[in-house]
Amino acid sequence: MAAAGSCGLDAETKAIVADKMEHNPSCKSEGHDKHLCSLMYDGFHYSHREEYKAMVRDAEFLCQNCGRTAKGANSLCEPLKL
Repeated sequence: MAAAGSCGLDAETKAIVADKMEHNPSCKSEGHDKHLCSLMYDGFHYSHREEYKAMVRDAEFLCQNCGRTAKGANSLCEPLKL
């Protein structure tokens, strides 16, 4: 999986994504760059569609911070088992 910041989007697309998506700057987890909010803020869902779909397909957890859902708890800042 690509790390946040390396999704390969042009500056214009990144600006659009940044305007639409918000990440959780209060998350102090060492793996925050792998959380959906951080990845989506960086445009991961546009540049790595199949990896993104695998992360959210058959979701088992809900983030108590942003409301996103994911298959694995490690993809969210504050996961809650569904």
